[in-house]
Amino acid sequence: MGAGTTILLIEDNPIDAQTMTRLLAPTENEQTQGILREVVHCAQFSSGVKQLIAGGSDLVLLDLNLPDIHGLQAVRYLQEHHADVPVIVLTDLYDETLAIQAIQAGCQDYLVKDQVDRDLLLRALRYAIERKRADKKWQPIHQQTIQILAAIPSLLISVDSHATVIWWNITAEKIFGLTSREVIGQPLGIFQLPWDEHIVLEGLARCCRTNKVVSLDAVKIGCRNGSERVLGMTIIPMQDVDRDSQPFLLFGADITERQYAEDALRKSEERYRALVEGSLQGISIVSFKGKRLFANPMLLRILGYATIDDYLCHDVTESVAPHERQRLRHYREALMRGEPSQTHYEFEALHADGSPIWLERIATPITWDEEPALLSSIIDITARKQAETERERLQQQLINSSRQAGMAEMATGVLHNVGNVLNSVNVSARLLSDQLKQSSITHLAKASALLQDHATDLGAFLTTDEQGKHFPRFFNQLAHKLEAERVAWLDEVEGLMRNVEHIKEIVSLQQSYARVSGIRERLALLTLLEDALKTLDVSGLQANFEVVRDVEPVPQLLTDKHKVLQILVNLISNAKHALITANPMQPRLTLRIVQPSPAGVAVEVIDNGVGIQREHLTRIFEHGFTTKKDGHGFGLHSSALAAKELGGTLTAYSEGPGCGATFRLELPLQTEGKNTCVKASIVDNDVS
Repeated sequence: MGAGTTILLIEDNPIDAQTMTRLLAPTENEQTQGILREVVHCAQFSSGVKQLIAGGSDLVLLDLNLPDIHGLQAVRYLQEHHADVPVIVLTDLYDETLAIQAIQAGCQDYLVKDQVDRDLLLRALRYAIERKRADKKWQPIHQQTIQILAAIPSLLISVDSHATVIWWNITAEKIFGLTSREVIGQPLGIFQLPWDEHIVLEGLARCCRTNKVVSLDAVKIGCRNGSERVLGMTIIPMQDVDRDSQPFLLFGADITERQYAEDALRKSEERYRALVEGSLQGISIVSFKGKRLFANPMLLRILGYATIDDYLCHDVTESVAPHERQRLRHYREALMRGEPSQTHYEFEALHADGSPIWLERIATPITWDEEPALLSSIIDITARKQAETERERLQQQLINSSRQAGMAEMATGVLHNVGNVLNSVNVSARLLSDQLKQSSITHLAKASALLQDHATDLGAFLTTDEQGKHFPRFFNQLAHKLEAERVAWLDEVEGLMRNVEHIKEIVSLQQSYARVSGIRERLALLTLLEDALKTLDVSGLQANFEVVRDVEPVPQLLTDKHKVLQILVNLISNAKHALITANPMQPRLTLRIVQPSPAGVAVEVIDNGVGIQREHLTRIFEHGFTTKKDGHGFGLHSSALAAKELGGTLTAYSEGPGCGATFRLELPLQTEGKNTCVKASIVDNDVS
């Protein structure tokens, strides 16, 4: 206490008031030292409050039994309205419960009147004033702490070892809908809070028993708005020397979103694991340095490894065919440098047993354990590669067979055309033979012999002999006769030479088309069409049917002459046979050349022969399909393959049986080997 202290004594008992005033009066020694204490007495609480309002009071000595207020109400009033003035409670009897309640209500000390002496009273006053000053000193820090705790969005609840609530923050009020006034001082369990109460109370008991921090992973709480939140709760044992019972702090952080995220992550990982482990594709992760990092079960089955450890302990190059290793290493190193590289490719690999297999890989750069790596999706295509090899073998065999069949057909046409010419040669030869046998040149031999017999008297023989006189007229007639025979023979020989030359042309033309194909050259489509007509000797049949040429001016083609001629010969041959078979009233073969687009040209071979049967629609270009007794089914099939190789299309159309057919070959101006599909509308009934 300072040199001058004013003490407000609120006491209705005058004797007790005099006693307290006497005990507080300063001694002579104190007066000498300048220590003064002034006691202001008020018999009622209301007058004491007025004195406090007037100011100047340093401490209040408060009797709990006043006529105008009862018990602890006075303490609570003073704490609410004059909290800066320390209060010491005076009572007639010692009541421990009442003393504790008074301390909890905010008074500094609790004194029993008949037990108080001067030293005890002065010491109590001095301690009360000093504690209040200390409280004032720490009050801003305390208020800041309260504000900080109030502002924390987490749940903060403080309880004692009996689970009685000591502190209840705003977040707890919002979650449970109970104010701090309603719960402080009450046991936590009586409120039946909408949370996992048994988990919380069990954790609190464990913390109390062990005096160590207890963490509760997930405490579910039902909020007033009907939603459910999840708290990660921590129970912390606290130290408080002013309390007989140890307090505990319940700190709850809202981890609902984190819990949902963890659940979603767990489900995602489960789905990921199911997808990866159940994938029908092999999945691998390899570092850019070539170290194996991961493989799913399918990849282990593809490569023939029993376990993942067995796979990881082997070098990545062991599963790659030796001749492929440099190429794949080049791809991987280019990706590592960030350069454009092949990421989708096929390569030959090695099974764990050493047998060759074929794999298809799609590679993607990723980060694995904070290191650059390569994620690969791998498919075993060994069966497909084997099927492709077999298909290519069969395809080549089919192409060879088709070409041989086409060559046979062309040879048959050539032999037929040569045979027709040989008939004329044979007729000419027989005629020459007959004419030579009947020639008058035999009479010349007889006349020569007769002249030889009369060589000694030749003049007399020619002038006087009856036979000799006729020799001049005979030789004149014989000369005319032989001249006539010579002219006839020359005419037959010239015809024979023409036929032989025709045979040479047919053979020479065939030989020129029998050269190795595949060489592209610039060609006029009309020239190829005329060559096809010559090969088939269609001109010799024009007496039987009409050949119409409907030709537009088109650019030259850069293409394979042999393949185009093969197609045209087959198409014209089919049309010719269709006309011969149908024998219409006015048989007509129309050959049309058009340019349907700037990039291509088309040839149409049109006849009014037997036409189409619709049931053959989907089989027109099938290998081996034919409707002719002597057909082999190679002609149109090989033509379809050739058109595909040239990057063109081959189509057929007809309105039905007896209505003729149209075959259309479309070709690009420049052949680039495109795999263009072969299509058909309806099949010609007279298919090769």
